[in-house]
Amino acid sequence: MTTVFITGATGYIGSAIARAFIAAGYTVKGLARSEAARERLLDSGVQPVSGSMADISLLRGEAAASDGVIHAAVSHGADSEALDKMSVEDMLAGLTGSGKPFIYSNGTLVYNDTRDRILDEDDPLDPIAPLRWRAEQESVVLDASAAGFVPSF
Repeated sequence: MTTVFITGATGYIGSAIARAFIAAGYTVKGLARSEAARERLLDSGVQPVSGSMADISLLRGEAAASDGVIHAAVSHGADSEALDKMSVEDMLAGLTGSGKPFIYSNGTLVYNDTRDRILDEDDPLDPIAPLRWRAEQESVVLDASAAGFVPSF
């Protein structure tokens, strides 16, 4: 059975992704940063992996052991940028050369205020200053495709 590892599987986007993968027959493992998150994952059919975005060896190991990774977690503290950069680096290291997919969930604020314009993924990013790092992270993930990653399931 195909296994996907999802960070943020208890969040709004991550939980929807987890439900879709479970419905499609995947085994889903999700990062659980608390006992409450662990219980929510169990209740939704996701196999919890206890840890945090700062657990380097855990993230690298789960990425290597899974058939693909979806990073939908976000930290809302002062360390959110550092944690995201570190966790992405760790998971990508676990996937290096594997050909396994890695999906990075980003937000629309990397496009700034689009007013009435309709955009797609080919439009240039123009993030608000505090989120400039998110656009840079997106570039890191896209550049990883040259290291043998497939950018979708």
